[in-house]
Amino acid sequence: MNRRFFIGIGLWIAGMLLVGVAPAESASFEVSYKSLERFIVQSVMTEGGRHYIEGGPSDDCLYAFVQEPRVAAVGGRLQITVLFAGRAGAVVAGKCVGPGDNFDLVVSGVPEYDRGELFLSDLKVEAPDTAYFKIVRPLVENDLRKNLRYPLRERLDYAAAWVSSSSVAGALSLGSFSIDSIIAGQDDVRIDFELGLSLGK
Repeated sequence: MNRRFFIGIGLWIAGMLLVGVAPAESASFEVSYKSLERFIVQSVMTEGGRHYIEGGPSDDCLYAFVQEPRVAAVGGRLQITVLFAGRAGAVVAGKCVGPGDNFDLVVSGVPEYDRGELFLSDLKVEAPDTAYFKIVRPLVENDLRKNLRYPLRERLDYAAAWVSSSSVAGALSLGSFSIDSIIAGQDDVRIDFELGLSLGK
């Protein structure tokens, strides 16, 4: 998603410049669910394809991680299914003692934009109601709510700077920006937005 979005928005900005920088222009952009899956792996699951919520790669008795994201949409909600694995153990007499489990975990929410970021509002986590997961559920929910975000405004600023450095005789900057709608469709997320650019000297 990073590369596709960056290049796509960069080319769109360059196209605006060919016809003159307008105070504000409406546009839309589609991001496929396969691209979202790649983005989640590259930016969130950065430790061998895993995202550790507790512990790390060297821990084999006290840990919790998610991996293998699969993205879809159900009823207008973005749905991310991941493989969850964890254990809440302690080493006793050289052995790991304590509960653990692994299963598919489903995270869903309504895609929204606020303060420069895309995120999932009304986030819900669905998982088997095991004794172990009851212990770690609050930790998992808080972590995913924090990390499943995309810095959209920051990426737009990068795209404007890229176009400015490569093709514009002057300083191009992103001015106004607002999201009109975000729609989670069958195969992708469509973002409708208005973007204003300014060209300095």
